Amino acid sequence: MPTKRVNAATAAESFTGERIAQLGEDYVLVRVGPGQKNPAPRPDERAAVLLAKVGKALSKPGIDKKTIFKGAKLGAIYAYSAYPGDTRKVLREAADGSQTVGRLIKNGQFRRIAKAAA
Repeated sequence: MPTKRVNAATAAESFTGERIAQLGEDYVLVRVGPGQKNPAPRPDERAAVLLAKVGKALSKPGIDKKTIFKGAKLGAIYAYSAYPGDTRKVLREAADGSQTVGRLIKNGQFRRIAKAAA
């Protein structure tokens, strides 16, 4: 099926839509159809409501375990905290409740310390 060559200025004028870009004289990119508007945020997502929730959450020490361990990838999610006996060590807790003592090394990776040394 042969295509009809049209001058870019003529083509842009014959469409109703928003001209996005024009590359040279023979290529015009036009968005046709109704424009997309950003929907208004839900009432519970407005800044004042979220700020109140954040303030309430930060006023309490620690984070609830249910908040951290939710979703489909529970095996890949860990909670880290300072080891109470030695602040140079890190305590890693898995979703099943198992705890591992170790250290954070290069690039933020966790390396387990042998149980005899812990």
